[in-house]
Amino acid sequence: MTMASQYHPSLKYPAPEKPPDICPLVSNPRADCHCAQLTSLRIPLIVDYCAGDYRACPIYWKESNAFAATCHQPVQEEVKA
Repeated sequence: MTMASQYHPSLKYPAPEKPPDICPLVSNPRADCHCAQLTSLRIPLIVDYCAGDYRACPIYWKESNAFAATCHQPVQEEVKA
């Protein structure tokens, strides 16, 4: 691999080794999601969480815990007498 092939044609720095993990909430964001209202103050949060380590995002945790609470109810077995 030549040095030139390591770089994206339009960029002057190396391309990432793998694409970032995109938060599953991006396709249908909550009202309080960082990506729901794009502002200059939210761009670092979007890069860090929505297009980066979304598993560390407090909004993702709140949503995933709410989902888990409704979907993972313990199954009660019928007791035979």
